[in-house]
Amino acid sequence: MPAAVSAILVVLAVVSIPGGLALGGRLPDAGHVPLGLFALVLAPVLLGVAVGYALHRLGVQRRLVDGRAGRAVGAGPGVGALQRLVVVRPVTSLARLVAFLDREVIDTYVRAAAWGVLGLSDAGTAAHRRSRPASGLALLGGGLLAVAVVTALVLVGSS
Repeated sequence: MPAAVSAILVVLAVVSIPGGLALGGRLPDAGHVPLGLFALVLAPVLLGVAVGYALHRLGVQRRLVDGRAGRAVGAGPGVGALQRLVVVRPVTSLARLVAFLDREVIDTYVRAAAWGVLGLSDAGTAAHRRSRPASGLALLGGGLLAVAVVTALVLVGSS
């Protein structure tokens, strides 16, 4: 680890010790921090921001992240890869499965129903063209009977 990074971590650790000791269960309620303690903790934070900005302006930050430690810090803790493995891949696979089932299973039933209706329509049209009203009426009666049977089955099944 570069010396500058180690120095910054040591300073932050040393400055955080008085804050932790001062708090030590002495706060009157969880949301109240004495102004002196707040200023004691805020001053090093603001100093760190100022030093970081100055290092950025001077171009020093490139030298601070050289080496194996700098690359490890730059690579991060691997949360993105873990999220892709644990969340993204399973959800994407499940979405593909649902899309396949919708397209190949559910849509097949819809297409079959449409083909059946179109077939009956063609039969009715052919019967009508032959000028046989009895055939057309028989098809109409059969269709009404089929609708009534399906409706009765749905009503009986839902109760």
